[in-house]
Order: sequence, then structure tokens, then C-alpha cells
Amino acid sequence: MPGHLRPAETLVDLLRLRAESQAALPVFTFLGEEDGDEASITYAELDRQARAIAASLAGHVRPGDRVLLLYPPGLEYIAAFFGCLYAGAVAVPAYPPDPSRLNRTLPRLEVIVKDAGAAVALTSAFIAEMAEGLVGLAPELGHLRWLAYESLVAPGMESGWRAPALESGSLAFLQYTSGSTAAPKGVMLSHANLLANEAMIQAGFGLGARDVVVGWLPLYHDMGLIGNVLQPIHLGSRGVLMSPLTFMQRPLRWLEAISRFRGTTSGGPNFAFELCVRKVGDAQKAALDLSCWDVAFCGAEPVRASTLERFSEAFASCGFRREAFYPCYGLAEASLIVSGGAKEAPPRVLHVDRDALSRGRAVDQEAGAALVGCGGALLDERIAVVAPESRERCADGQVGEIWVTGAHVARGYWNRPEESVATFGAATADGEGPYLRTGDLGFLRDGELYVTGRIKDLIILRGRNHYPQDLELTVERSHPALRPGGVAAFSVDVAGEERLVVVQEMSPGRGEPEVMLANIVERLALEHEVRPHAVVLTGPGAVPKTSSGKVQRRACRQLFVSEELEALAAWRDEGAGAVAAGPDAAPVDPLLALVATRLGVAPASLRPEAPLLQYGLDSLLALELHNALEASFSVEVPLAWLLQGASLASLRERVSSNAARSGPASDAARGVAAPAEVPLTPGQAGLWFLQQLAPGSAAYNVAGAARIEGALDVRALQAALRSLVERHDGLRSVFVSRGGEPVQRVLARVDVPLREVDASADDEGAFQARMQEDIERPFDLEAGPLLRASLYLRADGARVVLLTLHHLVTDFWSMAVLLRELASAYAPAGQLVTPGVAASDLAAVRRHEVRRASRAAGQWAYWEQELAGEIPPLTLPVDHPRPPVSTFRGGAERIHVSSEVVERLQALALQESTTLHVTLLACYQLFLARQTGQERMRVGCPAAGRNGAEVMDAVAYLVNPLVIRTELGGDPSLREVVRRARERMMGALEHADVPFVELVDRLGRGREAGRVPFVQTMFSLQRAPLAGLAAFASGVSGGRLDVGALRLASVELPPRTTQFDLMLLLAETGDGLGGWLQYDAELFDAATVRRMARRLELAFETVAREPELRFSRVSLLLEDERRVPSRPERVVPVPPSLCLHTWFEKQVEKTPEAVAVKYGREAVSYGELNRRANRLAHALRKKGVGPEVVVG
Repeated sequence: MPGHLRPAETLVDLLRLRAESQAALPVFTFLGEEDGDEASITYAELDRQARAIAASLAGHVRPGDRVLLLYPPGLEYIAAFFGCLYAGAVAVPAYPPDPSRLNRTLPRLEVIVKDAGAAVALTSAFIAEMAEGLVGLAPELGHLRWLAYESLVAPGMESGWRAPALESGSLAFLQYTSGSTAAPKGVMLSHANLLANEAMIQAGFGLGARDVVVGWLPLYHDMGLIGNVLQPIHLGSRGVLMSPLTFMQRPLRWLEAISRFRGTTSGGPNFAFELCVRKVGDAQKAALDLSCWDVAFCGAEPVRASTLERFSEAFASCGFRREAFYPCYGLAEASLIVSGGAKEAPPRVLHVDRDALSRGRAVDQEAGAALVGCGGALLDERIAVVAPESRERCADGQVGEIWVTGAHVARGYWNRPEESVATFGAATADGEGPYLRTGDLGFLRDGELYVTGRIKDLIILRGRNHYPQDLELTVERSHPALRPGGVAAFSVDVAGEERLVVVQEMSPGRGEPEVMLANIVERLALEHEVRPHAVVLTGPGAVPKTSSGKVQRRACRQLFVSEELEALAAWRDEGAGAVAAGPDAAPVDPLLALVATRLGVAPASLRPEAPLLQYGLDSLLALELHNALEASFSVEVPLAWLLQGASLASLRERVSSNAARSGPASDAARGVAAPAEVPLTPGQAGLWFLQQLAPGSAAYNVAGAARIEGALDVRALQAALRSLVERHDGLRSVFVSRGGEPVQRVLARVDVPLREVDASADDEGAFQARMQEDIERPFDLEAGPLLRASLYLRADGARVVLLTLHHLVTDFWSMAVLLRELASAYAPAGQLVTPGVAASDLAAVRRHEVRRASRAAGQWAYWEQELAGEIPPLTLPVDHPRPPVSTFRGGAERIHVSSEVVERLQALALQESTTLHVTLLACYQLFLARQTGQERMRVGCPAAGRNGAEVMDAVAYLVNPLVIRTELGGDPSLREVVRRARERMMGALEHADVPFVELVDRLGRGREAGRVPFVQTMFSLQRAPLAGLAAFASGVSGGRLDVGALRLASVELPPRTTQFDLMLLLAETGDGLGGWLQYDAELFDAATVRRMARRLELAFETVAREPELRFSRVSLLLEDERRVPSRPERVVPVPPSLCLHTWFEKQVEKTPEAVAVKYGREAVSYGELNRRANRLAHALRKKGVGPEVVVG
């Protein structure tokens, strides 16, 4: 071993030797998400922690037992891995279950635990706590003993360690291969395998003790663990690591780490280099020095010659040399690396004839396909290319299967003896072996290996392995008309990127092809995080098969590429939809009457060229008009387009042109009931999981209350309530687990009694507390019902009805629908308003979801661009540190916007061809910018999700949060702030079909403890399908409604839970707008938010009165904060024994609201200045700053 006095036979020996000879040297530095947030560990401390963990494990496992490693990326993972080895146990690295993707990640984890026979899990305290809530979903996890890292590494615990009796052949860890519906396989890697592979990496890369390895790859993955963790220890050098999420969110961080730490060795899959080319700008490159980068290895997926050239050209100005690129090839079954070239040699690129290559021969052609060489065999390893069927060795340039043998090749698969023999025990026709069959195709040319494809059909998309049989099973299960066994999944090269194509046979006449295509795209995205390039539907028998019935994927791929498939319908990622037979819808023209009715104006008053915004079109009316157009014309008109200045003339043109291409609405389907059990929508799935983590929490209980004035027939009200439950199947639903996944089950009958409560002796405070207690009682999702109704008697004889539902079956819009229908059903005739959904809300929602998923498929590019780039979290003036886990405990401060201010804001909105909602959003953005000092932020805005006539009156959870990016740079006027908000809101509405939970899932943003991904704050202007209902559903007083025989008044219900740091909720009242500034009570004191609420009201007034004012000139200081004494009334000497900060704090206690400093139009009070100073002090202490440390 390099740098050793004696050789190491195991990884335990290796680290022990390093700890003896290089004790004080740092071995790893882990970089956090924030600049300057980093932690390091020395060889000695890593050894100490490993011994401490091993000593703790000794009481739970015996040598050879398997121990699950379940950690987020970090130094703790490395210590736990070596702790297992120090105990003689077998480590089983795994990815922690992702809360946003439990349906995919949890079953895989459960399979790994069961297959490995693990009895103990090493993890963090947070994941250990989370695991308790997952046992019900994954019973295998209940058999594990969970040990938290924090409790295992205290100083002194290492004294109990005893060295295990290990040999070089002892098993070190199980590397589980990819697989979702197919069970993952555990590759058995011994200490000897790993040390041999480390020696190969060192030899191939030409590394030594002075090299610095920089990496972001997952530590549970072979390239991350073996390449980025074990190699620095093998060398006696240093590693600099970061989370994959940190890299994906900001690729520049990877290059910055190489530049800052003078990294010599770093790399990743092909897509990582492509991402850097796309995401790193010229200004950012100016600060990079990549001249130190000697080995830029590239592997794990096909290496593209075009990528090497683009990256080399893009970063040449930073000192990067093309010769640094090191294409290599490897796989988990061979530990990691199999082949690589000479360190200083540039990558070899061979241009070959495509047709000849498809026939198994590499023939040079100057303008042919570019293949990048992956080097040759390393050290004592042997690589052979063998004809798979005959097992004869292939000549140079002849394509065959790549076979490998050497000390680095694994023993086999854990508990799979037959597969192990077939894969690891191959022999050539002349009896040479054993070889590892890689399943990959390639050829040798002058000792250089060129990989051309995969005989085992493994599909690699953006560095992740996908087995085609897994994808195919998902596809064929997505619709009953899709023929089982008649599907092929394969990849094609699209603009230098490997993309997925699916060809599926269908049974004609059993459904609409466009629905099948939408289902396929949706299920692939939800279950595999895959967006296909194309989906093709064919007739029976079109997918090629062998005589034994096995699908021939390569033959099917050839038919697709040569355009020889007879497609009945197809979907392509470029935006083209499916084409299915169907009669054209004849255009009808009640357009003028329809628009006039929706806007509430006389038809004659509508001028054809005038923007509909001039007639009062807002987001609610636009939604109603959208749905009416769909119902009457079978045409979908984008909401954003309607709100961008559409006129009657432009609407007529759009309806006429689109109607000719649209088929009629399927009236037959509207009366069809939903199945007894249906899968959850993406939004429901996210809520369901969060509720599982906190089963006793009321954070997702939703309530609405109304005061009933006048006489009341309680029996009639109970009958009206019963009719609602019978009418809306969502109110008869419960949520149960089926095979580890939640489903929504509709019960035939549910009894929801109207609970009568005498509250006549309660004062207002006691009455509010009584209602809050009712609201905060948790629901049993599996038993139901998920609706409660209470009727309170007050001292004046009035009654107050309170409806409480779980968010899984309702949203704000639904609450308004229920209150309206409850009042209507109570009317003497007992008739409901004419329904928009004939029989089943759930069936309507399911059809709505299918169409949404189809539209969403073409909307991802917008969100990928909109959410690109790093935007720091909001630095709101919190009073307390953020807890590690949110309790959802909230508070609320009243907000009021006068009628005069609302009228001015409406006038401004009309001038800018936008809505009141957008103008109010701009005011809120201004307020946040002034509170935080930040010009870039993201604000959430809920979209009703009702863009479909059949779901207009559905009671269901359909709301979808939109992420609105805010950019206030360049000192804009307040009018320009409104224009920018309009542009962002319109863009979001045009692409509002992508569920928020899928945004979080696909775009790789992890869930930070205590924070909602992407946004910390939400703004909502509640609009209801009937005037006056918004105040009722929002818990805002001042709303009145007369429906039938009932006279209702809204009841104030201050929110007591929240999922955000701040949330502004507004609704129309009789005197303008009223609402709540909700806040996280774990972060803010009520007094702080009270002042923030007044500043927010000032922001509304400022925008309304001074729209031309520049952003930099805006002051939101309250009157008492503006007062600054002209001169000090007296000078008070400072006692010499007091420190300056102590004296300042005494002044804060005396006059917290007095102005401390003033600059231009901005003034800061003593209290606010103290809070800012405290936040900065905490941040400095976290970074290690203490007394006598100079801060520049």
C-alpha cells in the first residue's frame, strides 16, 4: 500500500494504519448547501468514531451480520460505514426513504432489508424518528433495531472496541443494484475485492498522497463510496464531498470546490458535464481556476464525444485541459472500475459506420458515429469480448459481450446462487474462466475498449439505471386496454442524450388512445421519475417477439428508428399530442351570450376589440369562462391567455380555430361512478404521507363556520347535511393502504351526525376556544368519516354551524361549495343547485387528472428554467431558531385593506391589463423585500385546479400551489413591480398542470427539515364560486349570504396551524378585503407579526397611492418608527466596566420601538437592530467565529 510501513489486508487495517501515521491530517471535508457551511474530520477522529460505533454495535450484532446504513450525505455516513467494518459486520448502504416518493422508495428499501436479513439500522436521529411512522407502511422496518449516530460516538465509547477477526476475503458490504418492481440484487464485495479495485483506480488515474479528490456522487452508490471515499483513504490523501442535491441545484458549487480546494481528481456521469455547460455562465467562470484538475473521469453512462468537446471549450478559459478527461468503464459487479486509459493521454474518439456497427462490426468512417474509448485493462485484470451465444472470443473490431476477470470481481449476488453462477462463473469456448458477464456490448481496438450498448437492455437515463421490464410492467398496468406482454421499452440517442421510448400494443375499441397515452406518461413520471421521449401505441402483434414469446427490444428499437412501426396513436416529448379517430365537433356560436352572462353585463355592451378585463374579468371569472367554453364548445382556452388582455373578437377567433380540431366532450362518461377504490392524486399522496408522520396533528384539518340568523329547523339542517354526504362520494371516503400504497376507498354509506352544543354561557373567548378544540380533533383516515358537523347555540339564540373536514377530501373551493349546497338543500323545496357533476366527484377528478397529466407532460421545460438557479431562503425577522421538525403550530394577525385602497389597486390592475390578484401579489412581494432586504425570492400562490367543467362543483382536493419567482433588481417603479408579477403569474398559469409535489420530486429539491420545498411563504386571494362565500371559507368576519330560507353571516376563525413561515390569506368582505397574516408560532412572537401586519397594510396603501415610486424610495416604517429626536436630550456616560453590546441591549430594553439609525428614507428601531445583530451573531458562531477572531 502506498505510504504504508506494512500492507493492509482489509479496509479496517487500512484506516488504522492511516490513523497511526497521519492522525492529525484531515481526511474529508463535507460542504453544506450554504457557502462557508462545511465540516471536516481527521484520520484519527474517523478511526475513533468507527471504533465507538463498532463497540456499540457489538451488543447487537455478530461478525458477518448485515447492518443497514440509512443516512443523508455527510461525514456521519462514512463513520457509520467504517463502524460496521470495525465490528466485523457487513454494511448495507441504502438510500433513505424520500417522503415525497414513498410509493417508490419505501418498497425498494423494504425489499433490501428483507433480502439482506438486516437486524440493525444505523442512521441519524431524525430518520430514526421518522422510521417509527413508516413501520405501518413497511412492516419489514419494524424488525430493525434503529441506532442513531448521535448516541454512538461520544468520547470514551471507543474504549470498548475489540478488533474483529477479519481476513482479506471477509465480506465488507453489499452493493444493491437498481430495480423497482424487480427485486434489487446485493453484490457481495469483500475487502480483497475493494482493495484490488482501489489499486486499479490509483494506477489508472496516476494518483498519489498529494492528490485531492472532489466528489458529489451519492455515498450509497458504488462510484461515490468506492471512488470518492475509499480512494482518498487508500492514497492517504484528502477528499472534499458534497450532497448530490447541492450539485444538482447549483452545478457551479462542484467546480467552485475543485477550484478552491485545488482538486486534482473528480468526475461523474456524462450528464454532469453537460449540466455544467448549460448552467454555468461566463461571469461565474471568471472566478474559477480549474488548472489543477488532472483527472476528470467520466463514466456510469455512455460517454458522449460532443459533451467532452463542449465542456473543454466552455471551461478552457478557466484552465481546464481536454487531456484531463478520463473516460472509463465499470459496474458494481466488478467493485467499480473495469477499464481506463493513460492519465495524460487525451480521450480516444473513433468514428464508425452506423450500419456496420448495427451488424456487429466497427468499420471506420470519417463522418460516422462517434464512439469514445474507455481505456484498457488495469493491472492484472483481463478483459475479453465474447460472442454471447457461441462464447468464442471476438476479433478486434467485432462487437460482442464484455467479460471481465480479476481480483476486483465480486463473489456473486447475495443469496442468489444460480444467478451468481450464470453471471460470475462464465467460461469461454476454450474453457478459460471464470469470467464476469457484464451484459454490456462492445469491441476492442488496439487494446482500447469501446462500449456500444447493453445486451441486458439496462436503460441509463441521466446516470440512473432503469430495467426495461420494470418500466414495461408500469406501462401495461396503466390502462386495461393495453395488452400484457405486448410492450417494449428501450432507449434512443436524442441530441446526444439517451432517452426512453415505449412501444405498447393496445386492444382497439376498448378506450380512447389519448387517455391511454396520458396514463402511460403519468405513471412513468410518478413511479420511475422518467419522462419518455416517445410513446407509441400499436395494434396486436406489432411488437417483435421470439418463437418462445420473448419481446425483442432491439428489433423493436430498429423498427422505431427506421419509422416502420404502424402506430395507431403516439405521444412525443416535443409537444405533439396523440392523434385518435373521432368526429369533429361542429362549432356552435352562443359565444356572445355566454361571455356576457359570465361577466354579468348586457351583450350589447361588449365591444369586440375591448379587453375582457375592462368588464371585470378576474381569475375566478376566467376560470368559470374557461369551464363554460369547455362545456359548450368542447374547447380548452388557456386561463393565462384569457387574463392577458383577451377580447371577444380574439376569443371568437381562438374558439373557432380550436373547435375544428377538438372532439366533443364525453357526456357518456360524466354519469359513470368511480371505482370503489381509486389511487390518490399527486397532491393527495403528499398530504397523506405528511399526515402519517404526524398522525395526531390537526395541521391538515380544514374548517368553515357560519352564523345562522333567524329561526332554524335542526332536523331539516341534519337532512341537508345527509344529502351532501350522499351526493359527494369524497365525503364518504376513507384512505387505506394496499400493498404499501394508499388508496381512496368510497364507502356505500357514512353517518355524519349534527352534533348540537350549548355554548350560550360562553363569552367570545371561550366560544372561540371551544370551536378550536373541535377543529383540532384528529381524524382517523382509515375509519372515517372525514367530515364533522357541529351546531352551537349562542346566548342571543343564534346558531353557529361548523364544518370540519380533512384536507384530503376538500380544499377552499370545496368548502364554499359545501356551504352553498348546505344552505340550498335546507331550502323548503329541499332541492340542490343544478350540479356540475352528475354522479361521482372521484370519477370526474380521475378524468380531470388524466387530462392534466397529458397537458403537464409538455410543461416541464418551463419549470426547469423557472426554478433553475439558487435563490437563498427568506431572511425574515424571526424571534426564535427554526426547530428541526415542524410542529405546524401557528398564529394569525388580522389584515384589512379598505375599499378605497382596493378600488385604487383595481384601477392600477386595469391599467396594466391584469387582475386585482396579481396587483395584491406585487404588494406582498414588496412587503417581503422590505422585510428581508432581498430582491430575489419565491412566493407560493394556490391555483384552484378547477379548469374543467365537470370538476367545477366537485368536493375534492384539487388545489395546486404555483411557485412565483420574484425579481426586484434594477430599482423598478411599483408599477413595474406589478408588471413583473403579471408576467411571472401568467407564465405559471400557462404551466399550472404540473403538480407541486412532482415539481419537488423531479427537480431534485430535497425536503429541508422544518421547511416546505421552494417556498417559505404563500399568498392567497380567496375567490368563491358564489359571491360572499369567500369570507365564510376563510374564517373572516364581514361576509353575508342569503340562500333560500337561510340568512348566514361569516364567523371569525383565526388559523391556529400553518405549513409556512408566513402566509397571507385575503377574502372579499363588505368593506374591502379582510384576512389573516398567518405565521409559524415556533419562529415568530405575536408582537413581531403584529407590526409586520401593519407594515403590510402600509405596502397596499403605498402601491395604491404612489405606483410611480421607485422601489428604493419605498419606506414601510410605521409612524412611531419614523420619529427620530433632533438631538439627544442628554448625554449618558457609559460605565467603563460595561461592554458595548451590553450597553446597547440595555437601551433596547428601555426603548425597543425608538429609532436607532436612519439612512435616507429607511429607519431601523432599536428592537429591529438588535434582532438583526443577533441573527448575524448566531450565523457567525455557527461558522466557528468566537472572541478575538477577526471578521473582515
